[in-house]
Amino acid sequence: MSDELGHGTHVAGIIAAVGNNNEGVIGVAPDAKIMPIKAFEKRTANSNTLVKAIKYAVDKGAHIINNSWSYDERLPSDETLRLAINYALEKGVICVFAAGNKNENVRNYWMALEKDLIVVAATDQLDRKAPGSNWGNEITITAPGFEILSLDAASKNGLIVQNGTSMATAHVSGAIALYLAKYGSTPVKDIKDLLKATADYISTAVL
Repeated sequence: MSDELGHGTHVAGIIAAVGNNNEGVIGVAPDAKIMPIKAFEKRTANSNTLVKAIKYAVDKGAHIINNSWSYDERLPSDETLRLAINYALEKGVICVFAAGNKNENVRNYWMALEKDLIVVAATDQLDRKAPGSNWGNEITITAPGFEILSLDAASKNGLIVQNGTSMATAHVSGAIALYLAKYGSTPVKDIKDLLKATADYISTAVL
């Protein structure tokens, strides 16, 4: 298995890169275990492959599924994929999804309307909506997603800066991993309530 674009490597580094090694980055939850699953061929995937990836993660014991990808088709929902996500949720697996990078209201995309998913938008260094991030009242939480330094297997120093809601999603997955490590299994509703209760409000206006 290889990561041709480096996207998965960058995301995994945000979640769980080892720290205290003078390499320049540390993951949000450096003791977390990563289960890398390749569902995309370069930048494309189909529902059947994504369903297999989600089921594999659940059946192999994942506690959190970090989905640093967004569904490009507008409403209505992809029923096959929705059933796979519900399978994960029924098993108590927390599913964190990127809101997408089209600078649109996220309610145009069905995943944002699924009440038990955690949908993440991106902010910049000034805690404003990051350029390109989708936005809207259906966002669960925002997190850093602009000029984020993380791992890159292809670069000379092993690091690269990237932007997007994928990076923001990884920050949230890492934070949830820390919470579960301390408090154990927690219903997704309680996780969502905690995220919202401990976040500050930023405008959903397009910037």
